[in-house]
Amino acid sequence: CFQETLPTENFLCQYANYLNINTFSLQHALGVYSIEGLYESRFPICSYINLVSKNIMCWGTQNKKIYRSHSLSKIHVIGKPFLPNLSSNIDGVTFIFENKEFKKTNNYMLSLSEKFKNKNIQTSRWFKPSHSLLSSGIIRDGPLRKIIIGCNSTLVIELGYLGFKVFVTKDSNLCKLLPDELIIKDVNFFLDKEKILSNYPFEIWKDFIECSGNESLSRYKEILERQI
Repeated sequence: CFQETLPTENFLCQYANYLNINTFSLQHALGVYSIEGLYESRFPICSYINLVSKNIMCWGTQNKKIYRSHSLSKIHVIGKPFLPNLSSNIDGVTFIFENKEFKKTNNYMLSLSEKFKNKNIQTSRWFKPSHSLLSSGIIRDGPLRKIIIGCNSTLVIELGYLGFKVFVTKDSNLCKLLPDELIIKDVNFFLDKEKILSNYPFEIWKDFIECSGNESLSRYKEILERQI
């Protein structure tokens, strides 16, 4: 089952546990939750406390730590089997917007992107489908650029792992897990960040996604074979 363990899945997993059938939960989204402001948190704590599977498979050590604080299940780090095939050498910043429920965050990023444009920083804006900020049905307004600004989207984590210079807004649930220099505080951010741009800590994102592709599939297969 997936990590949220919705009611039907929860029931089936509990019944399988009763029958001594091995059960597994797969992480399929970023699950870092925020205690404060849960009304604007896409990832509430129930993503963790609802789990009843005997085994939990997660992407990296950061999520393993969170699962460990809520569950007595066996926790395995298997990475993320699939990642989008994305790369870019284009200068500028791409903003990764959240779902339409995140009005405060999206409005902040929209305002920030306009201020960047006024400072002659090349910007792109990637929206979620059906987003209220979309115009003329455009989802990806501009190309993917070398620098990324986002909040809680899984794509933000994936792009960090893929080697993009990723930064998050100050209301991101990731703030408590990232160094301060990766958190956007105001529009003057890049005017004061020449050093961090040239010495970007790419390795930080491997705490969220430890591996991918064949390595991830190999770990997945090994764990299943041990349980059979």
